[in-house]
This record gives sequence, structure tokens and C-alpha cells, in this order.
Amino acid sequence: QVDTVRGNVFVSNTQFNRLELWKPASGFDATGLAVGSLPWGMSLQKDNDTLLVANSGGTNISKVCINPACAGGIGEVLGKRILTRNTYIFAVSETKDPGTGKIRLTLTGPISYSDRPQYVAQSNAGRVYFSTRPTTFAPAGTIRWLDPKLPVPDPHQIYSYANRTTDNATYALFNTDSVKIITFPANALKSDEMIIFDHKYGQLGGGVCVDSVKVTPNTICGRDSVVTEAVRKVNRDSADVEYETAIDLPSLGLTDSTFVASSGDRSWIGFGEGNTNGGVGRVIMVNDPDPLTPRPGFFSPLVTVRDLLDNASEAVFGIGIDRKGTSVAVHGAQSYFANIENPFHLRLQGKFDSFDQGAGIAFHPAADLSTNSASRTDITRTAFVASSNGSIEVVDAAFYVSRGSLQVKNNLYGPLRASPRFASDPADVVLKLFGLTSKGMVVINLRATDITDVP
Repeated sequence: QVDTVRGNVFVSNTQFNRLELWKPASGFDATGLAVGSLPWGMSLQKDNDTLLVANSGGTNISKVCINPACAGGIGEVLGKRILTRNTYIFAVSETKDPGTGKIRLTLTGPISYSDRPQYVAQSNAGRVYFSTRPTTFAPAGTIRWLDPKLPVPDPHQIYSYANRTTDNATYALFNTDSVKIITFPANALKSDEMIIFDHKYGQLGGGVCVDSVKVTPNTICGRDSVVTEAVRKVNRDSADVEYETAIDLPSLGLTDSTFVASSGDRSWIGFGEGNTNGGVGRVIMVNDPDPLTPRPGFFSPLVTVRDLLDNASEAVFGIGIDRKGTSVAVHGAQSYFANIENPFHLRLQGKFDSFDQGAGIAFHPAADLSTNSASRTDITRTAFVASSNGSIEVVDAAFYVSRGSLQVKNNLYGPLRASPRFASDPADVVLKLFGLTSKGMVVINLRATDITDVP
């Protein structure tokens, strides 16, 4: 992660639970900065003074002050570490006897996924988005969001990208602590009942549940034979339970690293699924520009999330979004470019035949594809693609042609970062690229002459 305000670079060191701090004048700091377990993805907060670090060896996100003027100097503020609750899914099937009107309920779950944060980003609304890292015992990851302003932030699982079924009688319940079904004998006319148990949204405790059987302190609940009514009742007491029908729950599992990126103005957050278990990696987008709204405004529906990738076994190696959230770039077997705007969300606009295997992709930090500039000399209308053939390809993001190639000594892996020039750089440097190889970090200073004109 690049701190362009102070000209520093941070690298997460998973094996030693710390961040390595690199300064242009002196190189890497001798000791680094201690954070949580197995730190992975990082993202600057809106204030540009705090670094969010996803600790994938636990269930928390560190907040690291990176401004030397901090009261305790540069380092993690332990009192502000975000603890991430797990999320569960319950599936409830509701059938009604047409003759008697009796409702029968069947419960499946809880279904749990990996909840270890891996990549992270913050939207302009202030909400934090993260993917979770698949593990041996929890091989399916997810993508989630939370509101860090709450006393105890509750993660919300994103499920808009799931495959659809025709089963409208089965409800998937999200953001609930537990569910209990009360059944009655087959010869009884009384309908089965469901009790949804939860806590007050964003709070440690509070509330009392009375389910006609017992009183449960610090818990709220909703009880009914109709699933939607039980949800309404528990939400009336400040829960945040959501439901969806006709959803294929196994398709929610993400089987590989899921990269996270944000637009320069933080209005859009994008997720790119690695998907090493076969099938097509998915791209999911979230629009979240307004801090006054209680939740994000738009999640990619199913019809759009696969639209970019047409290779039957496509994987995603990296994802990038331009400055104003107009275009998204995805590096897979090829490099794909798509519009983000509605109503034609994630429609493929062009692709570049980059090297089949590789690493991250990043737009020029000043790239703004909303201008529709046709200039053949515009160096900002570019994306940089890191490939596992020891090169970074420079691609025009409107004409989808090569505008140069940068050779490195070793293969790059993981995300690629592009930043404006640092104040200490020579005057002819126009931007900087940062990447990782097995031998260490690579820093590339680009001049205008490194980016050729469109042929």
C-alpha cells in the first residue's frame, strides 16, 4: 500500500505479523510495525492517516496510524482494532397444505464460511469491505461489509452474485444469530413456528426476547409461522436480518483469494474472484458513495458478474478501477475492460491479449475514462498489467492496444500499485509502480517516454 501523502510504502509480512515500512531515501525500516496475525490486504482510510490491515490469521482488522504526528507515533492503535463477528446462513423451507392451511417448516443450517479477513477497502460512505480467506477447514470464503462507526460493527455478507434457482419456497436468512423450528404433530392443525434469535444491530447486547417459552436477556427474537413475518418482527426490535428466496447457497462460496479494489473517489468497490477450483472467476461491484445512507446503494446482480470473463476456466489475478468509478479492468487469461455505469453495468468494452498467467492490474492514478478522450498521446488513459513472464504491460484503456512493456528481473505476484510521483522524485518522473517478487519489492519510476503513443 502506497502512502502518497508522505511518500512511504507498506508491505504486509504474513510470517512475522508486521508491516514493513519502506522510505525512498533509506529503504526498509529495521523493525517494521507490529499488527495482528497473518496480515494480508491493506487499504488507506478516507483520512489518509490510517491504514486498515486485514489480519487473515484471526478475525480482526487493524487500524495503523501512519502519520508521524500521531500521539504514539506511527503504529497500530490497539484500542481501535475492529473485531469481526462471524456470519451464518440458515435456510428455511416453507410449505402450506392447500386443504388445511397448515404451514410446515424445515430448517437447514447454520451454514458457516471462512471469516478471516484477507483483502480490504473503504468506500466514500465510510463502510469497510473485505473478502475472507479460504482455509483448510473452511474452504469457502465470502465478501462482506461493515460500518466501523458502530460500537460493535456487524459484518453483512454480500450475496447478490449467487446463482438462482426456482425454489421460491426456501428462504435464505442472513445476519441472524440462530434459528429454531417448533414443530407440531402431523395430525395437529397448528402450523409449525419459527423463532429467529438475534442481537441489536451494531451493539454488544441489549434487548429481551420473549418467545412464549422463556425469556432470554440480551437477545431479541421474532416468532411466527410465516418466515417473512418472523423476520419483520425481529427487525422491529433493531435486528438486521435479511432474506432471499430462489438462491443457490453453495454458489456463494469463494474458493480462492478474492481481490478488492476501489475507485479513486471511493464511490465503487470491486471484487475479483481467483477461483482456482475451476469454473469462471466472478467480478462483483458495489456502489457506496453516500455517507448519509444506512447501507450501500447497489450490488452487482447475477446477470452482470460473469459478463466480462468468457473463458470456461478463467481465473482473476487482479482488479483495478479508474479514478471516478467509470471503468473496471480485470486481469485474467486476458485483460478485460468494462463500463461500470448503469443501466449497462459491467458490459465488456474491450480486451487486450496479455500474458495468460500473472499478477495485479492497476490504472494510471489519474485515469478518468468518463472524459471519452480520443487523444493518442494521453498517458493517463492507461492500465498496467503485471504478468508472470517478467514484464509489466502498458495498455491503452480505450483502444486496447499496447503502449509499452516494462521488463523486471523476476516474476511479479499479488496486487500491483500505481501512484503519483513522490515529492523527492526527479522532475521527469510522471508516476511510480510498486510490485512484489520472490526477491523483494520492485519500484519503477516511469517517464513520459516509457508510454508510447497510440499507433
